[in-house]
Amino acid sequence: PEDVRPRVFRVPRAQMNLDERRLAVDANVRLPDDLGRQVRVSAIQLLDLPPGERSWDITVDGDDLSLEGWAQLHPVSRQLVTAGEGDIEVSLVVADGSVRRATAGIDLFDVRFVDGEEFEVGGRIELDRSADSWLVAAEDLVIATEDHAWPASSLRAEAGTDAAGGIEMLDLRASYLNLDDNTLLLPLLPQERREQLTTLAPSGEIRGLGVTVSGLDGEAPAFRVEADLDDVGFAAAGKRPGVRGFTGYVNGDRAGGRLELRSRNMLVELPEVMTETVDIAVASGTLLWRRSGEHTTILSDGIDIANPVFDSRSGFELILNANGEAPNIDLTTTYRIGDVNEMLRYLPRNVMKERLYNWFQGALVAGSIERGTVRLRGPLDKFPFDDGEGRFLVEGPARNLTFRYQQRWPAAEQVDMDIVLDGMRLY
Repeated sequence: PEDVRPRVFRVPRAQMNLDERRLAVDANVRLPDDLGRQVRVSAIQLLDLPPGERSWDITVDGDDLSLEGWAQLHPVSRQLVTAGEGDIEVSLVVADGSVRRATAGIDLFDVRFVDGEEFEVGGRIELDRSADSWLVAAEDLVIATEDHAWPASSLRAEAGTDAAGGIEMLDLRASYLNLDDNTLLLPLLPQERREQLTTLAPSGEIRGLGVTVSGLDGEAPAFRVEADLDDVGFAAAGKRPGVRGFTGYVNGDRAGGRLELRSRNMLVELPEVMTETVDIAVASGTLLWRRSGEHTTILSDGIDIANPVFDSRSGFELILNANGEAPNIDLTTTYRIGDVNEMLRYLPRNVMKERLYNWFQGALVAGSIERGTVRLRGPLDKFPFDDGEGRFLVEGPARNLTFRYQQRWPAAEQVDMDIVLDGMRLY
């Protein structure tokens, strides 16, 4: 509304053909300099169909378009798009005053949304609607930023809807997704969604994604998911844990499935349990889950975790209860610690008594544990099981230990001793 400059659109050619079978309109339009070079428009309607069944096939082909210039024509887009140019070809099928099907070929570069980085994007996008479904798909999609580029990728989202337009079934497919590029689209999202995505801060790459969810109008929707994850992560916030560098494979549905771990240089944040980030050089193994009635069981007979300070192998069974009861765990771990003093930063400070945590910090000065064990069994809301509701037992033979029982006492050096932590009692 503030822009009162006149714009001149030159039409060097316009043609309309009408016969018994069809009405066709073609035109070439030379654009003002701030909008681009030219647009070619064609529209065809077949007349040998009943009036209620007729539709328009419309094609718009724009060359050397300026995204910033077109954005200035609308008060909302004016605040979002700050740069970009390229070619866009759009084909539409319009019937009953609405778009039933649309395809677009795009080749855009130097695109920038407000407060975002420049990127290039190319590919073909398709939209298809019917009375009981819709489809959005992209083929040969390539997104490139200054430091990386997508391979030519396909994305597909298809939904089945009810009479009111509500989604009953949703099927998502993607040959490739780079989650780091979520920041490119942040300005296009509503403020609430933008804040949620910024807080989550997803990262990493996903390949071979397939997700199907049905029965969305019911209390227990069915789902199926499959994906290869490479260096995937999200930020911790509040009580929510965070992870970076997760690599693996997931395949499963509501009845059960499996998660394969093959991560390197992974970081894990557990704000409810620990104050320090856990750095994991290698994490490997397979987790299975199965659902039976009101219970979901997650189990593994071998999860290997290692970094320069420690390495471990764990087997466990974790039962999650749909009735609201606390999860129940049965875990056995064998471990090795190369330096007990370095290991102190991994203690679960947020669930330990402060006095015991501080004692560990001063007592274990140096030494190693060649082969120790951890046994954890019981409802997790009762941990560390002070009243006997479960068992938490840590055992380990310490070697070449430098040990200071009290801060005012001299340290005992080159000590070999067996350490036992039973609940929160140390022996």
